Amino acid sequence: MNKATEAKIFFENFLSKLRVHDRAGGIEITDQVIRISYFDGKYWQFKALKIAPGIIVGGVIKDKEAFHSIILEVKKEFFNGKRSKKGINVVLCISSANIYSQVFSLPVVQSDTLEKAVGLNIQMISPLDFSKTYADWQMLSHNETTGQSEFLSVFIDKDIIDEYVLELSKVGLTVMAVDSKALILARLMREKKDEIDINKSYTIVDVDNTGIDFIIVKNGQLSFEYMNQWAEIADNKGQISSDAFLNALRRGIIQVINFYSQHWHGQIDGIFIISNVLYEEAKKTLSESASVKVLECPTSFNGQDIATEWFVVFGCGMRSFEFEKTKEEISLLNISAEENFLRTQIVNFVDFWRVVVPIILVFSIAVLVSVDIFISNMSQKEAADLSVSNAGNSKQVQDALALVDNFNKSVSLINNIETNSKQQIPILSDLESVAINNNISITNISFDSSVSSTLSFEGSAISQDNIFSFQKSLQGDSHFSNVNVPLSAIQKQVGGNLYTFTLTLTVN
Repeated sequence: MNKATEAKIFFENFLSKLRVHDRAGGIEITDQVIRISYFDGKYWQFKALKIAPGIIVGGVIKDKEAFHSIILEVKKEFFNGKRSKKGINVVLCISSANIYSQVFSLPVVQSDTLEKAVGLNIQMISPLDFSKTYADWQMLSHNETTGQSEFLSVFIDKDIIDEYVLELSKVGLTVMAVDSKALILARLMREKKDEIDINKSYTIVDVDNTGIDFIIVKNGQLSFEYMNQWAEIADNKGQISSDAFLNALRRGIIQVINFYSQHWHGQIDGIFIISNVLYEEAKKTLSESASVKVLECPTSFNGQDIATEWFVVFGCGMRSFEFEKTKEEISLLNISAEENFLRTQIVNFVDFWRVVVPIILVFSIAVLVSVDIFISNMSQKEAADLSVSNAGNSKQVQDALALVDNFNKSVSLINNIETNSKQQIPILSDLESVAINNNISITNISFDSSVSSTLSFEGSAISQDNIFSFQKSLQGDSHFSNVNVPLSAIQKQVGGNLYTFTLTLTVN
């Protein structure tokens, strides 16, 4: 682990203790087990809790009361089995059985109409009723020769996600993003670019308690996913023999290779297997059926060996730890939940300064008072010595007294600063309220150290109209003046659906 990473870990732990940042981690929820991951400052920690049959079926919560009890125990595992009122920010991954992905292409489209064109295509290809679906997308590649751009879209039923987010929030687990297993494994592959040539194409065959998942990763990006659930493989009695398992592997890999050949006119360069059952038999079957080399999965990340069964929840934890770097990637989370996460961050920020500012001011006052007393004693001693010696150096006494007076003024100034800092807390709350009313997400706030009343921040919105409406609302607020949004600071995110901007104002 390099020094930069160690410094970041130390800083994150420090802020967590001060409650500027809540603890972060990953949660993977399947029908049979819940896995969690978090970083303790030295190593990634992994824990798992089994789920009784019937609580979650096909990735859908069926028994809310029992699920709530389990999630309470899950949260305790983040704190070594102890109860805690502290919140935890998590990246969530649920069963792939309910997540649908689709790759599509578009010709050259101007940047100002790209989002609309992609949105129309997503609605047309959605496998679910689009009004009841959360969907997201990202650009995979652009071919300069043909002028075609390739996009990945992902879909899931809104009710499934909303129920998980609600139940987790009840115990203090704030969902930062909802990830899919296929996207996580593709991201982990990019993390190992020093060992894997990510410019090639690979198939990941993941065998878990849901079924057999065939995932194509092309140029380091998820490009195709095909899920073969156990119910489709089992016999009439619900049993799965080794022959049935290997036959399903054989059929699935042939279908995936044929799809790749027809769609991209090429060949798969290698196969990775993630499985804890019949690994050698699966490796032999895939190698013979596909005539493609089966590769060993790298399992070392930053010097720590991670077993393949923990790959998915490890990927969730990694994303929570480096959320700023991955926040533009696909997430199946609704906008209101994202705003709730940002609101939590703002509240933590305000709470932090509400505690720290008085401490700093008290310390500063104590130092100034001590210096004041010291200088007063020195000036009195000097005055006494001068009167005894009658040296006529009265100017030195006057200078010392003037210095004492300056320090007394400084103490008064510090008291005024403390009063003003307490007044700024409701101003920040007012600013947050105006932002929420105009569908604005505030991502960064800073104060100009040279001008105490000047405030600047960065934010994002789904349209420019929201930004201008936000500016107008602030201009009409008596707390603020000189509200300015430079047009050059309004930027459309590449491959995303948000506008970012910078705004400055003066606090009256």
